[in-house]
This record gives sequence, C-alpha cells and structure tokens, in this order.
Amino acid sequence: PIIAKPRYFQQTATGELIPLQEPDMVKQVFEELKAKFFTEEKTYEQTKIAFVSDRDGNAEIYVMNADGSGLERLTNNPARDEFPVWSPDGNKIVFVSNRDVKNNFEIYVMNADGSGLERLTKNSAYDTKPSWSPDGKKIAFVSRRNETARNYEIYVVNADGSEQKNLTNNPDYDGVPSWSPDGKKIAFRSKRFGKWEIYVMNADGSGLERLTKNFAMDTEPSWSPFLSK
Repeated sequence: PIIAKPRYFQQTATGELIPLQEPDMVKQVFEELKAKFFTEEKTYEQTKIAFVSDRDGNAEIYVMNADGSGLERLTNNPARDEFPVWSPDGNKIVFVSNRDVKNNFEIYVMNADGSGLERLTKNSAYDTKPSWSPDGKKIAFVSRRNETARNYEIYVVNADGSEQKNLTNNPDYDGVPSWSPDGKKIAFRSKRFGKWEIYVMNADGSGLERLTKNFAMDTEPSWSPFLSK
C-alpha cells in the first residue's frame, strides 16, 4: 500500500492555509517547541541589589546593578529608610521607615524605581523586619503592638496593607520571619524558653514546632529554595 506523506499548513492572519515545504515545517515545529519548553537563562548580571546607605547624610535606600554600576537613590527624605526586601517578581520593594513619626518605624512599599510609595502599617508601635511570601500576596513582619506584653510578635499583612493578623502571642520575643518556598510555613526565632531557638509554624500561626534544642543561641533562620535531588 502507498502511504501518503503528511502535509503541514500555516494559517495566515486572514485564515488562509498555506502549504509548508519540509524545511519550513521543521523550522516552525522547532520554534514552537523552543517557545514552549525553553526560556532564556537568567544570570546574576541581569539582577539588581537594593541596600541602605548614609552617604547623603541619613539612611536611604539605593539600588545598583549586580556589577556595581547604575547606582540609583530610591528614597529621599530626612527620616531613616531601612531593611529593603524585593517582592518575588522584582516589581516592588518593601522597607521600614520612620518618615511619618520620628521615633516610630512602619512598613512601606514602593515600586522598584522608587515611585508609587504606600504606607502599609499605621500603628503607634514599632513595625520592622518585613518578609514577602513567595507568591507576593502577603508580608510577614515583626511588631511591638501587643498592648499587654509590649514584646515583639510576628504579624502578617496583605501586600496592599489590609487584613493585618497576629500569628504569635506569648510573653517572649518572636522575630525574623522567613517563609518556606511554597508559602505554607514560616520559620522564626523565639526566646520563649529563655534562650534563642528556631521554630516553625503554619502560615496562619497554627502548628507550632520547635526545631532546635540546645544551650547555644540559634537565630536568623533562612529557608532554602526548592532543591533538586
């Protein structure tokens, strides 16, 4: 039996079908597969670094290319701007500032070029150490707003400043929240048994677990990204 050779067509913008010759067909299939399965490899040269400097008289937030070029000053006011943290998509930077009340730090967010400044927290207590969730929808931070204990606790807020929630509630210091890469858990440090240890809890504050138990100081937890086996 004679087996007919398959034919391939390309549809134009007007809907017309144009027969493809074999070289054209191979090229089109290759381009489609390339677009579907391969993306441009990202390198550190394509990234930026945000940092704090007092080179102009007070603590401000700056950004530069990964090779040190392209320095830009993002904040410009007499207050202190500190602890910049990039959003997962790189479009925004959350930070801490006392620009609205001299001795009270609050959480702010701005676009990566310094525009679009928004104040996320408005409280008489000290808010600091912001940490973005992996999906960019929430920000964990540390605050002393607990009126009873007046100690540092971990809170979470939506990226637009809504629905602020206290995740920890005890008489000892809880701080330095670090999200798991899937956003389901938060690691943090606590002094709830008299010395610094590492704990982990669910993103809603439930399921508390103590991870370290020793006489030394354990602090500054940091989740790794997902690792290949």
